[in-house]
Amino acid sequence: MISFSQKKIVPKHVSNGGFTLVELIVAVALFAVVFVAVSGSFLVIVDSYRKITAQRENIDNLSTAMESMVRGLKTGMNFHCEVNAPASDPAPGDNASPQDCSSGGKYIAFKRVTDNNVIQYKFQTGQLWRSDDYAPFYPVTDDPAVMQISLFKFYVVGTTPLTDSGSDITQPKVNVVMKGTVGGMARRSSTFNIQTTITQRRPDIQ
Repeated sequence: MISFSQKKIVPKHVSNGGFTLVELIVAVALFAVVFVAVSGSFLVIVDSYRKITAQRENIDNLSTAMESMVRGLKTGMNFHCEVNAPASDPAPGDNASPQDCSSGGKYIAFKRVTDNNVIQYKFQTGQLWRSDDYAPFYPVTDDPAVMQISLFKFYVVGTTPLTDSGSDITQPKVNVVMKGTVGGMARRSSTFNIQTTITQRRPDIQ
């Protein structure tokens, strides 16, 4: 006789591999924390880059203004320096005579050799200003809100031309000193110190 045994089939637990609601909430929360942290760092980097770029532009503008002034002084003549910037714009002939500023001044005028025009520079209201041949002054440095110039002076010596009876044998020389900061916030500001000496190329003989 052949007998058959019956086995009880127990169904296995089948998992669908999904996430529970709690796991989803934790994952979303972690993603949000990481996203906020990364976004904050990115915004700080972008803001720092923008401020550094603006400062570089301010320094480039200052360098351009200084190079133009130095070039003009090298090829100029009849340096006339004043301790303080004139209250009103000088008229033609007011600064015709050479004049030293051995202790430092905030105004200088000189004659451009190429066309005999008078070029003037003055430091006033926290900015360096320029005038070409007695035209109205215009600023050549940035607004004090972004560039704070705490010191600017011209030191001028040897302006008296050499004559047969004269004793001034010093070639006219201008020493420019400038100090200040770029940037509105103390933490993000950059300090600059500029000092340059310009000697008149033209022989100082009358």
